[in-house]
Amino acid sequence: GPMTSATAHETVATGEGLRQALVGQPASLTVTTKDKDGRLVRTGSAELRAEITGPDGTRLPVPVVDHKNGTYELVYTARTEGELLLSVLLYGQPVRGSPFRVRALR
Repeated sequence: GPMTSATAHETVATGEGLRQALVGQPASLTVTTKDKDGRLVRTGSAELRAEITGPDGTRLPVPVVDHKNGTYELVYTARTEGELLLSVLLYGQPVRGSPFRVRALR
């Protein structure tokens, strides 16, 4: 939107939850919004959505916590072991590296 300069292809996700998760345990990642020149966006309220797709095709929305400083925390809990697909979208566009392949372990 006009209020933000956050750009999906410069926005990055980091954290253990991008690579693996333990079934039944919360896994987290951080999304840091950046503008088209790769500079940190220091305000919140960007339209960030995420969902996890399980090995059986079940999709679960991932809650997003807006820290109001350009970073967002996402926490999900894997329900079954296997490969999960984690999709993170900023204004409907995938952030850098999305969708992420996550290994869920017992």
